[in-house]
Amino acid sequence: MKKLILLLIITALCSSAMSQTEKLINPSDLKQQTVVTEPVTLRKGYLRAGTVLSYFALDKYFTNEARKEYYTLSSWQSDFSYQFVLRYGITDRLEVDLAIPFTKKKTELHYSVKWPGLDADASMSGNYKSHGLADCDLTVKYQIIPEKEKGLSLTFWQWVTIPTGEKNFTGVKSFTEFNLPLGNGSFTTGSWLNLRKIRYPYSFDIYASYAIKFKGSKEMSQEDTKETKFKDGNYLWFGGSFNIHLNEWIVLANDLSYKYNQKGVIKYSVEQAVDPAWIFCYSPGLVFQVRRFRISEVVQVPLMGKNNSADPLYIMKVLYTF
Repeated sequence: MKKLILLLIITALCSSAMSQTEKLINPSDLKQQTVVTEPVTLRKGYLRAGTVLSYFALDKYFTNEARKEYYTLSSWQSDFSYQFVLRYGITDRLEVDLAIPFTKKKTELHYSVKWPGLDADASMSGNYKSHGLADCDLTVKYQIIPEKEKGLSLTFWQWVTIPTGEKNFTGVKSFTEFNLPLGNGSFTTGSWLNLRKIRYPYSFDIYASYAIKFKGSKEMSQEDTKETKFKDGNYLWFGGSFNIHLNEWIVLANDLSYKYNQKGVIKYSVEQAVDPAWIFCYSPGLVFQVRRFRISEVVQVPLMGKNNSADPLYIMKVLYTF
């Protein structure tokens, strides 16, 4: 009888221990980790899919003297983009990402011209729209220094932007009736280094990136169907982020970044230089983890800049981990 009781106690203890271990390493729990607690790269065999929505309305810009001004013409432009995103963990330290973007552009332009000394003027207006596939991104991420509890991780990214979007004006019927281009018309490749530390309920990131723009050709005007050679300036991008848990499933995200575009070139009959540009942004946001769903809302606010847009960009992500 004593042996039977002892056997039952041992069996119960073993079952309890096994259930506790299963709870700790259950893959479904790991797939519910927040943006603070999960590693930079997905674990082996994990798939994350979803969409990224972005929107901005353009009416202000930073001048060549770094002053914020409104466009002088009576104009309004909006750009709505949605990406289909796929991320897959090949190993616990190696991940591959694919982003397939679709863009919807709309521009309304109204302006008038007066001739000094003549009692004459003219007004013109246009409403330009475009919708379709833009340029796709392929990214590979690798943890050089793997993430450990209370330690640092160092992750290297390499990506390429493929010019899959229409680079020229289409449906041109008149000076004021045509479809805007959706793609840039050239390849881009870049490298990214990300240093990260987790100290629950906080996470800290420092990153730096450099991208190389390749030469391309495209129509510079809807009036001229001849393609012109160009090369956009390479760019340097670096910054840092700080995330904090407000509760177990809501994270307050903060990001400060600086991006500098080098001088570019457009080749007409003679070369025409494109001035360098830079932008300094602050991006606050909220990230919600609802089981395997991750929903984030971020507003990118330009603080200072030169030859750049001065309007905020709204970004929303809805992702699910399989």
